[in-house]
Amino acid sequence: TKKRLAFGLLETGVASGILIVVVSSLTLVSSVVLKSSRQVSDELMANYLKFEVFEYAHEIRGTNYIDEKPETDWKNGLLGTGIERCVKLSSSLIVFEDTSCDGVVINKRNINYTRKIEITKYDNSEDKIMIKVTISWKNQNKSSSIILTNFKHGF
Repeated sequence: TKKRLAFGLLETGVASGILIVVVSSLTLVSSVVLKSSRQVSDELMANYLKFEVFEYAHEIRGTNYIDEKPETDWKNGLLGTGIERCVKLSSSLIVFEDTSCDGVVINKRNINYTRKIEITKYDNSEDKIMIKVTISWKNQNKSSSIILTNFKHGF
């Protein structure tokens, strides 16, 4: 019998094939994970931009409550005189009219998010308003609404 000192061509080919499959699989898995984490990050930013509006609306209502002036209505700065209003909330949290109702573009992490805010009376009630926020980016959009009422604990 002859003693073999090295791997043969067949063994080397099989080992190389296994190594290529393992490296390719790891590369594919890492690219899928990166893409998924980017999508989750984009959605988290969209949710942040939505809830920023809701928190700001609560802040306006709370400020109107503590004003203690009889002429101050709880929805001053939110609804105005009509039953529907489109507003823009800039990145510095300044409310201004949006006559075209097309929203405002906010650039976060080199992605343009468009935030559209619609405020309407809810059920034609003077004590309820609905705030609907739609965030659009990269052919995606998310929309959420809250109903804000003339009620706050402790007042």
